[in-house]
Amino acid sequence: MTEEMVEIRRKQIAEKLEMQQKEQDGLLRERDELKAAYSEHERLEAEKVKRTKERNLGYQDDLRSQMAYGEAIKKREVEEKTRELQMQNFAEDAYQTKLATALERPVVDRAHPLRNYQNTQDRLFG
Repeated sequence: MTEEMVEIRRKQIAEKLEMQQKEQDGLLRERDELKAAYSEHERLEAEKVKRTKERNLGYQDDLRSQMAYGEAIKKREVEEKTRELQMQNFAEDAYQTKLATALERPVVDRAHPLRNYQNTQDRLFG
């Protein structure tokens, strides 16, 4: 009987060790799966951050381009207004010079055709 009890006890210990080994293997497998899931999560988060960063950089580039375009348009408008003002000043100077020259001469050597006609009529009809 003692041998039988020893044998039964040995089987119980072997079964218990086998169950513990299976449980240990299950825990190791679960730990590996958790590590893999965590690694995948980290990879996905890194990709998400990278995409967000790229999108933000693209948005910044677009804004900078829009600002540069707006500044270029404003610069062109200012240059155009400056050029128009210079042309107007040049035309005004030319007009003032011509007016001053005309006012300096008391006799008009070239009268307007209607004035010539009126002067001729005045002389004829008195």
